[in-house]
Amino acid sequence: MSDTYAKIPQPFQNIGCQDLLKEAISNCGWVRKQHFASKLKLFRWPKVYMILSRGCIYYFRNEYCKTASGKFSLFGFNTVARATEVSDGEAMYAFKINHTHPEEFKSYLFACSSEKEMKEWMKCIKEELKIANDSGKRDGDYYYTDGFMHKQTPEAQGSSADSGFGPSADGDTTSISYKDIEESIYDDPTSFQPPSDYGLYAKKADEASDDEDIPNEPPPVPPRLANADPNPKTKRKKKRKEEKRKRWMN
Repeated sequence: MSDTYAKIPQPFQNIGCQDLLKEAISNCGWVRKQHFASKLKLFRWPKVYMILSRGCIYYFRNEYCKTASGKFSLFGFNTVARATEVSDGEAMYAFKINHTHPEEFKSYLFACSSEKEMKEWMKCIKEELKIANDSGKRDGDYYYTDGFMHKQTPEAQGSSADSGFGPSADGDTTSISYKDIEESIYDDPTSFQPPSDYGLYAKKADEASDDEDIPNEPPPVPPRLANADPNPKTKRKKKRKEEKRKRWMN
């Protein structure tokens, strides 16, 4: 790949969810993210609002957060694939974004509410993986060089159609096979050699999660008793009415 290191997508450092949604995005919505919860290797899967934009992934506590709970560039990642190591009892419809050097840098796991939703996310991420790793080009991309964000020059701009992996005209994803989606970006993952400053924006495999502020989901609200009145004022009113009726009868 030519000039790969000169065009590294880098997430915006300070941007709210609503502002990011105004940018060019490939997909967005609610998913579950695997979160390393303790040193006992226990995991939880809190809901996050995820946005895929310009070769980067952001996830927020909700759609109105002013800062992302986590974000990362897809540069250096090799595949997006179904997470067969995750049991259905742990999380349904899970997929994993695998790094070229998984023993050194963090890979990420997410889960969806349906297979259709999972496949759509995987398809969109695969397209962004190809662009982020210089297998395709797109208008208006922002790239990271020397620690700063730069907009791609008009001479270097291309079209997302060049990647050869866009959706069909009617948005159908069923014709795209998992084999195509899960195919590696790099024929030889070891051929990816991280730049000297790659560690500034890519987390190490054993590094603590950056989503500590994502809360556990609140406990479910207990169901009301069948005869319980939801309005205490109505209950008192009925009681007074019943007392008045008894006095009248006496």
